[in-house]
Amino acid sequence: MKCVFDTTINLKQLVATSGEKLMLPVNGKPMLEQHFASMSKAGVTSLFVLLEHDSSMRAAIAREALKFGYNPTFLEVDDKKIATRTSLLQAEPYLKEAFIYWPANRLIADDLAIEMVEKPISNHQVLSLVYSKHTHPHCTKSNVFKVSYQPQEQVRAAEGTQGQVTGFDIGIYKCGTIIFRLIEKVAQKRPLSWNRVQSALTRAGRSIVVVTDSEHWAVIETAKDIEVLEGLLASRTLDQANINALDKSVLYNFYCAILPGLMKVSLMREQGAMLWILLILLCSLLMLMGNWLVILASSAAVAALISTYPVVDFIANKQPLTKRLKHIALPVYRINIVALLSVISAYQFGLGIWVLVPLIIFAAEGFFLMNPEPINDEKAEKISNSFFVHGAWLLLSIFFFIPTLMLTVFAVLPFSIALTKGLQFYKRVQRDKQ
Repeated sequence: MKCVFDTTINLKQLVATSGEKLMLPVNGKPMLEQHFASMSKAGVTSLFVLLEHDSSMRAAIAREALKFGYNPTFLEVDDKKIATRTSLLQAEPYLKEAFIYWPANRLIADDLAIEMVEKPISNHQVLSLVYSKHTHPHCTKSNVFKVSYQPQEQVRAAEGTQGQVTGFDIGIYKCGTIIFRLIEKVAQKRPLSWNRVQSALTRAGRSIVVVTDSEHWAVIETAKDIEVLEGLLASRTLDQANINALDKSVLYNFYCAILPGLMKVSLMREQGAMLWILLILLCSLLMLMGNWLVILASSAAVAALISTYPVVDFIANKQPLTKRLKHIALPVYRINIVALLSVISAYQFGLGIWVLVPLIIFAAEGFFLMNPEPINDEKAEKISNSFFVHGAWLLLSIFFFIPTLMLTVFAVLPFSIALTKGLQFYKRVQRDKQ
């Protein structure tokens, strides 16, 4: 399957902080890489690239395309064709059968690209992808074309008539050679409008529609569009991440919101775990000031940091420190908080019977750090390994004002976990003896 990749379309609105706009990182990957990855998965075998004369993007496009096994044919387009939006005519001599027209300011999910490539059409037809949900993130944008079709595939069996589909044109097409005649005809007196081409195709009965309500595609034209796409990609990424089920269910939307921003920061990928541990320690040390409001504020910061640690762990999963902390982050966190609350209690009340609480916790946590004991019960395991539960429990304990009460309330969590593991350990030892 041949594909025409059009980089001459209007990219004025596309936001890029630096460098070429097509190299804009979307969820950590350049747009070009996303384009070619989707083409490769869909089965595109031959690539033609429309670009302006002396475009500085030629080398970058060639470099990215070669990563996916493409040796693109570059077709330079003169200014007149770009102005009248008829750049596609430059590729006509190379296209004698159906091909994909893929504008550079559109990204679609792999499954949609695959469906479009696999759909058979003749040289007298053009296939469109139409989004049919009412919750389209760009419904109010004038440049997203609303269409109403009666596709041949959607015949209502009960009525024996064709079903009408109303939706929004995604803007990537599988074209037969008829498209060149339509472009020449429609663009004779004014710049080409793909909306007008679609209208002509519909009236002629030569339009085939693939209707989708998939949430995994987006239009890329403005900063808002980039945010929408990053949110969708973050959602798909989190679905694949190995994050505690309880944390994912409670903080899913929050994780989706912060993941794209964190992934853009190279420091997070390189030193994210170290940074988060340092921030947790620094905020924890502020608790030693003793003032209840300071303790509350620093505890809230620690709770937020520990709740977001799973995302940092996912982003920086190749770091040596992250790997070492993979299964001991929560025990270390519990030991740290118990130790700090113990120091605050000793500073205000001196030594007392409450000292038994941290001693028992330290002994139990130390023992199970040396002898890991996974919890077998599914519900108990979710709670004991939940970063959200640990952060929320710290905040709850701080509201008891008196340091010894704070310590006692917080100690309920590590003590319960240690007790559960201890009973399992005891039963296992007894079974081994028998």
